Amino acid sequence: MNSFYSHAMLYFRTGKRFRPYVEAALREQRYDYGQRLAQWIDCPGADFRALPLIAAGGNLAQRFLAACDLPRISAAREEPPVKNERPGVITMELLLRLRRQGAHYRFGASEDKARRWLRREAQSRGWEEPRFMGLDDDLAARIHARYASVNQNFARRHFGEDWDTVFATEYGRSFRRNEFDPAAADPRLVSEIEALAAETLSRYSAPSGANLLPGLISQWRALRGRIRRRDWTPDTLE
Repeated sequence: MNSFYSHAMLYFRTGKRFRPYVEAALREQRYDYGQRLAQWIDCPGADFRALPLIAAGGNLAQRFLAACDLPRISAAREEPPVKNERPGVITMELLLRLRRQGAHYRFGASEDKARRWLRREAQSRGWEEPRFMGLDDDLAARIHARYASVNQNFARRHFGEDWDTVFATEYGRSFRRNEFDPAAADPRLVSEIEALAAETLSRYSAPSGANLLPGLISQWRALRGRIRRRDWTPDTLE
C-alpha cells in the first residue's frame, strides 16, 4: 500500500494523506487482486503463472521465463534492473501540496517535465532522503488481516506455500511511519516547500487559455470506468 500511495502521489492522483488514502483503499475493489485476477485464473484453457516479485533467485524476467519453460535472455540482451524508488518524505509533502493546488490539470502536457524538474530540485535540497514510509506496525497488521484470506488462497494455489512463508521478509520487519507533519516541522522548511511548489506551478502550468480538455477527458474516462466497475467510494471524488 505504501508503494501504491507513492505512485499515486508521483502522478498527482491523490490529494489525501496516507492514512485517509488507505482507509478509502480498503473499501475499494481495485486493491482486491484475488477478485481482479479471478477471470484470468479461472479462464478455461488459460495457463496462469504467478511469481512473487521480491523472492530470491535473480532477475524477475529470467525467473518468469524459467517458470514458463522458455529460454533465458542472453546476458548481452538483459536489461539492467529498473529502480522504482519511493520519493523522500519532504518530496512527498511537495507533491501533496502541488496536487491540492491543481497540478493534475494545470500542468497539462508538461506534467512529465514538471515531475522530473521537481525531483531534481528536491534531490539538490536533500529532500529525497529518508524515503517515505506511511505504514506503522498497527496499520500494516490491519492491511495484512484485510487481505489474509484471499492472499493465502492465492499463495497456496500458485506458489505452493503459505503467503506469510513466501513473504516472510516483508512481514518479519517493523514499520516506522515518517510522514511529514507540517504542524511539527520547522516553519522555514514549510515555507521552502511552499515556495518550490509555487515555482513549479509557475514554470509548468499550461498558459491561460491552453487546451486542458484532453487531460480532463482522460480523468473523466478513468473515473467513469471505476464507477462502472463499482470500484469507487465517495472518497474517490476528491
